Formats: sequence, C-alpha cells, structure tokens
Amino acid sequence: MAESVKGKADGELEYLMVEVESWRSARDRHEVLSTRGLGSGLGISVFDPDLHLGGVLHAPLPLSIHHPDLAESSPDLFVDTAVTAVFDNFFAHGGRRSRMEVKVAGGSVPKLSDDLFRIGEKNLRVLEKIFAKNEIEVSAHCVGGTQSLRMRLHLDTGRVVLSSGSEEWDL
Repeated sequence: MAESVKGKADGELEYLMVEVESWRSARDRHEVLSTRGLGSGLGISVFDPDLHLGGVLHAPLPLSIHHPDLAESSPDLFVDTAVTAVFDNFFAHGGRRSRMEVKVAGGSVPKLSDDLFRIGEKNLRVLEKIFAKNEIEVSAHCVGGTQSLRMRLHLDTGRVVLSSGSEEWDL
C-alpha cells in the first residue's frame, strides 16, 4: 500500500521517513513519522499529546559495547545508545514524562530464517532493561512474531499505526 506525500500547505499529511539506524522528531500536527520494515529491529515511538511532540527510532542492533568504533560513528545503530538520544531530545524540547506515550514494535524473527543470533529477542531484552532502569512505561507494544512491521506516528493525535503487507491496525 503506497501512501502519497503531500505538502503541508494544502492541509494534507506529510510523511517523514525514519530510515534504519536513525530517528526523527517533529512537532507539526500535519506530519507523520514513518519507518520502513522493522524486522528484528525495534521501532520506538514517544509522544507528548499537549505539545504534539513526537519521535520515532528505528534501531536494528542491541548493544554498542561490542562495537565501540561503530557506536561512536553510528550511535543510532544500537538500541542502548539510540534510545538515550531519542529521550534526551524529547525532554530537551519540552516533552514531559507525566504525559509521554511510549509504544514499541518489531523484534521479529523472519519466517525464512533460523535467526541464529536472535537479534530481535536481544533488542527487546536490552530495551526492557533500559526502560526498567529509567522507569519508562510502555503504553502499547506489538513485538516478536515473524512479521516485518511498518510503524507510523501521527503527530496530530499520537495514533500509532502498524502495517504488514496489506494489513493495518492501531497500536
């Protein structure tokens, strides 16, 4: 299902792509932050409904400690370093812990893979530890399984829509 991207001047939504190993934040009600297929990687959204401030992260790998040089040059590649950056940015732009809505998707094991390294599971374990340590509550999640998901955060409402193939549902 292809979505058209229309400019904000005509009142339509503008879709901003969040590439693999990156994150974006925005606070324009006409914008939608959207990932491509998450696979074993994690999609994490954070939203402040009063400010219409949101961010989406697409992190494919769990821990930076095993790859310090890569972590320095590409910190958004790893769940442990990228999550910190997203939440630091959220709070720096006025987002409040008391209002934040956090949603998580991904961490799957592809059907045609043994996933010998179990990257999806490791990503989820690392995220759970970070959230427990920082007392961050997840308001909704769709994790594990075998489907590669696409995540979209609508900044007008905070609605997070997941899709896989031709199926689409709210998180």
